Amino acid sequence: MKFRMLLFAFAVGLFIFLPNAVAQEAVHYYTSDIAKYSVVFPAEFKNLDGEKKLYATKSNGMTFFAYHAELENKDLVKENENNVLLILLYTGVQNDLGGKVESQESVTVNGYTGKRGVFKVGELYGNFYVFLNADSGYSYNLVVLEQENEGTFNPELANDFIKSFKIL
Repeated sequence: MKFRMLLFAFAVGLFIFLPNAVAQEAVHYYTSDIAKYSVVFPAEFKNLDGEKKLYATKSNGMTFFAYHAELENKDLVKENENNVLLILLYTGVQNDLGGKVESQESVTVNGYTGKRGVFKVGELYGNFYVFLNADSGYSYNLVVLEQENEGTFNPELANDFIKSFKIL
């Protein structure tokens, strides 16, 4: 519940006290030494949970999140990867964001197979991506959410963020 409130509070304006980032040439690399993955944020990012699991930023009317979670029972996950991805997608949107998945599809990003869900939280829309690495024991979640219900979702910027994802 704490995690869900933290995500939602950030998405709807926790960073209201910080200036919104504008389109910049600079890139902001994040690499997790714990879960062994990297992603490029479109603006300077912050750690939101103090445990080095949840990072986020706001840029161009959208909020970007990257976080990971440890998997339990790696062998069972390997045997049922597609089902586990679906469960993680739906529970991530519902429990972490308080939203509802409106559609989902299988995706491949940089050779990693995962799931993408289009979701709605209140009047806001977003994309939730989940990937697994059963060998390392982690799931990886990437979220892009519009900040206001004003058509601020920029698919190109969202895709750049998602395509930067790599498991190390």
